[in-house]
Amino acid sequence: MPIVDKDFHGLTTLYTPSSEDHKIDIIALSGLGGHAFGSFKEKGGSYMWLRDSLPYDLTSETKPIARVMIYGYDSTVSESKSMQNLEDFATKFNGSLQTLLNTATIRPIILIGHSLGGLIIKQALISLSGSENKESWTLIRAVYGVVFFGTPHHGMDISSLIPMAGNGPNRSLIESLSHNNSQILTMQHREFHKVLGDEGESEVFCFYETLKSPTAQQDQFGGWTMTGPDAFLVTKSSATHCRPWEVGAENICALTRTHSELVKFKPNDSDYDIVKDKIEGICKRAFVARGVTFDLYCKKCQYQYLPSCREYFY
Repeated sequence: MPIVDKDFHGLTTLYTPSSEDHKIDIIALSGLGGHAFGSFKEKGGSYMWLRDSLPYDLTSETKPIARVMIYGYDSTVSESKSMQNLEDFATKFNGSLQTLLNTATIRPIILIGHSLGGLIIKQALISLSGSENKESWTLIRAVYGVVFFGTPHHGMDISSLIPMAGNGPNRSLIESLSHNNSQILTMQHREFHKVLGDEGESEVFCFYETLKSPTAQQDQFGGWTMTGPDAFLVTKSSATHCRPWEVGAENICALTRTHSELVKFKPNDSDYDIVKDKIEGICKRAFVARGVTFDLYCKKCQYQYLPSCREYFY
């Protein structure tokens, strides 16, 4: 009997175009306590926009051009046995990104992050940009755009999460996400500004919630249910305060949704159309800024794998 991966840990490909039509890679990360696949699936149904719509909406001459992947990781809040922090998650994610270098060329990359997933993306890119490793430089060069959904750049309301974590090994991770002067997020925010280059060299887009979300509450049996008082988990200010030159209407957008619903769409959903249009625009501009593929050698020196030459980055 075949083994079914229910956790979707690591990279899972949802759609791959033909090699001739493959022009871009899209990778999506779910949020805290989320599921790599389930977090992006409609409530009460089987429709999953990253699998069922996005690949067929990103086309060239009617042919799909995007390989769409999801990345899963363990971020359980209640009864967690993990003591991983943001840097640990980022290191593991970068390890999975290295598999994209198994061919002679690499396509432009668009990253999608919901909540904690967005912070992991930021930390991963910070780590790549600080490396002298040739593979790291290739990957950071390939990333053109990041789309954030409810990512707490300046922290979030963790008041209902702390009781769930209790004194578990993940408590420090939860505390690092607080909107009350998180030093980790402040440092990350400062370091992220230039990892993808200066203004005009890459794109970041931020979606934010405008509805309060139900919070966790412990029931009489000791379990946790989403029946607590409603709260804004990530404020507009936190969700949109990313890079200083991308704070206008061209780079931020409100969705009339709760925190978890930001990445859950139904078939023929008007909010999906908004998201799809933004991603499609970023993809088109990525082709202009990055080209369709990248040879893994320095364009100036013509020597393969020359990490010491920063012309390789451009």
